[in-house]
Amino acid sequence: MSADEDIKFKENIRQTLEITQENLRSAGVVPKERNTSFDAAKQIIQELEPIPWFVWRLSNYVLGKSGRPIKAGQGLVLGLNKLLLAAAADRVLGTADPIKTAREAHKVLRSDVIVAASIIQAVSKRLKTKNNELLWSPLLEEALTRAHVGFFVGQLNSDFSPGRGMLAGFASKVGFIILLASGGQHDAEKALGLVQEGQSMRAVCLKIYRTDPMQVSALLLSACGCGKDSSFGTMAYGSYQAAEIVTNNGTYEQQQWLAAYVLIEAAITKQLQGVDELYWKALSFGEQSDRDELAELVNIMLAKGHGWEWMS
Repeated sequence: MSADEDIKFKENIRQTLEITQENLRSAGVVPKERNTSFDAAKQIIQELEPIPWFVWRLSNYVLGKSGRPIKAGQGLVLGLNKLLLAAAADRVLGTADPIKTAREAHKVLRSDVIVAASIIQAVSKRLKTKNNELLWSPLLEEALTRAHVGFFVGQLNSDFSPGRGMLAGFASKVGFIILLASGGQHDAEKALGLVQEGQSMRAVCLKIYRTDPMQVSALLLSACGCGKDSSFGTMAYGSYQAAEIVTNNGTYEQQQWLAAYVLIEAAITKQLQGVDELYWKALSFGEQSDRDELAELVNIMLAKGHGWEWMS
């Protein structure tokens, strides 16, 4: 990418974040008193530069619009050969058959899964160039575990997709990680300590970093080309007020994002029995057998580990 193209790409991301903030504010998902914290989140995401242009191009093509993901052609996955081969060899994402070329891998993998793995890998690599890795690296493992749960949560609904589920799982933790990596060691240690003592992560981050970790995650997904539904669903998960707005007035796709967050959290904490029918049905878990299978898959994965070290 030339210098001029890089400048245009960064300006496009800046404009996307501005539009996302305005859309959320207009819908009432972001109260006026939280505009300052959203400005802080925007600045952090712009400075992070989370993904390269070729990953954004792929993501925006596949997941940039509401509804079923669009299948990506071979030309859109150029530069992702190692990731494609690793994903195709994965016991969950890929196939039991041996895959020798990126072209073969592209044929057996879902495009939304390729996008999710690409974003997770790119963001993880960017984080490792930032501060305090020793402090936040255990949380990155948790984010990958949640991404794995997200795959299971999204796999029954082709319109939502397992790839979007993976991104919801990752985003449920990565906003906090980004904040820890964005500042000094003292602030990171203080934030982690207060959260470990049982204080609200949101309240702690607003005090120390002047922003909410779910605001950071919402803007991250927006900057990564995942479409406006992702930011609405992410904000809904982080706020009771926003959840009420999305549940009552949001689009079906926004409600699916919220449902994914709810199911991932419930699966991790073994509280699936208490999940509202609204969230189950939003992601096509209408049958009890499907719900039982989800719980079993998550329990097996938690016992074995996520196995996605190659993604980080």
